[in-house]
Amino acid sequence: MDALLNIDPKIIALIVLWSLPWKGIALWRAAQREHRGWFIALLLLNTFALLDMYYLYFIARGTKDVQQKEVESGEHNHVLDDPVDMWMMKRAELKEALTTFVSERGLVPISDAFALLDLPEGAATHIIEELVEEGVLKKTTEGLTFATL
Repeated sequence: MDALLNIDPKIIALIVLWSLPWKGIALWRAAQREHRGWFIALLLLNTFALLDMYYLYFIARGTKDVQQKEVESGEHNHVLDDPVDMWMMKRAELKEALTTFVSERGLVPISDAFALLDLPEGAATHIIEELVEEGVLKKTTEGLTFATL
């Protein structure tokens, strides 16, 4: 017991720095693949990363995570997992809504376009400018119209 207490703190730090990344990655993969038994074993047992490496190279390597299986089977909407993809999808919907709004009314004041988009002014301005650059809408002193009008 006294021998364990006399271990140099630098060696302990090296062991922790070696084991922690392996444990983190192994726990992450076990959670993704829903390997509950492996997750508990990896969490509770400290084998200086040996069990973690075994799991990563021999067990987890041959299996796919649950999300990947759902994507391949068509049961999962991966777009909702990525905030950038979510924003791109919302932006496309807002551009379509604004285009429809302008087409139904002919001339729309900019303030009405901002109210429809219900975004911060900078983001709303950016969407309007994109539609103008794409040639869908035309910006006039009175407001927005279709570019073909």
